[in-house]
Amino acid sequence: GDGRASITAMAAAAAEAGLDYWAVTDHAEALAINGLTAAQFEERRGVLKRLARDIDIDLLDGAELNIGPDGELDYDDEVLGQFDFCVASVHTALGRDADAQTARIVRAMRHPSVHAIGHLTGRKLGKRPGFDVHLDQSLAVALETGTALEINASPRRLDLSDDVVRRAVDAGVTLTISSDAHTTSELDHLRFGVGNAQRGWAQVDDVLNCRDLAGVRDFVAAKRARRSRHA
Repeated sequence: GDGRASITAMAAAAAEAGLDYWAVTDHAEALAINGLTAAQFEERRGVLKRLARDIDIDLLDGAELNIGPDGELDYDDEVLGQFDFCVASVHTALGRDADAQTARIVRAMRHPSVHAIGHLTGRKLGKRPGFDVHLDQSLAVALETGTALEINASPRRLDLSDDVVRRAVDAGVTLTISSDAHTTSELDHLRFGVGNAQRGWAQVDDVLNCRDLAGVRDFVAAKRARRSRHA
């Protein structure tokens, strides 16, 4: 009822578009407008398993987590550990200063189940500028923790911007390009994200989802291993 296409329709459209895999990243529960509870994600997990038998595309059981005011996430570690891939994003308290915003993002990056940070500055083109964040510190922690930064390809966001993409590339940070699609037609937004990546001088090797599925799983496993070594 919130305008989103069904998982089945989205997966079919992703397969038709020629994608090798598709990460299903519904919002987590702290985003009250359309977030799923842990129980609903468990129910969805069953849907994905059944769908995977009938469709010619690999599906990743994912979530878009909400980064709380102090960097906390929606679920406990047991629930988070069940996902294949998690993006974590700031959706609230956008007016805080750069120190506070950076601190909450850094804490999220240090969690072993956060594999990418979504729309780093929270900007919406024509509606609001991005919030302040200490970019050098954010890039350094992304590199240290093995966390990717999303290029959100929605034409309403294009966040990371091309100039920030360039700085991320120079810093050696891994990028990932997301369509942010809620309907089948929005899958085509990927091309805008690719354009932003190109304008920021990103190469194929800089982008996580230019890797095959095994490469993505290796990236996820490497983050978990890095956390265990530093525990």
